[in-house]
Amino acid sequence: MKVWFLLFLLLPLCLVFTGEAADFKIDCYGEDFLMVRNMVLHCTSKVQQACYTR
Repeated sequence: MKVWFLLFLLLPLCLVFTGEAADFKIDCYGEDFLMVRNMVLHCTSKVQQACYTR
């Protein structure tokens, strides 16, 4: 049981060093393509993103 717990704690470190968790994530309030307003948009990408206002 202790071994599984230790492996579970080390999992995020393994993901960072293998590059699996290297994606950029951002949450913005905005509207989607269906014109739903004030919706939280969750975006992930390999390149850095930014929220903007008009």
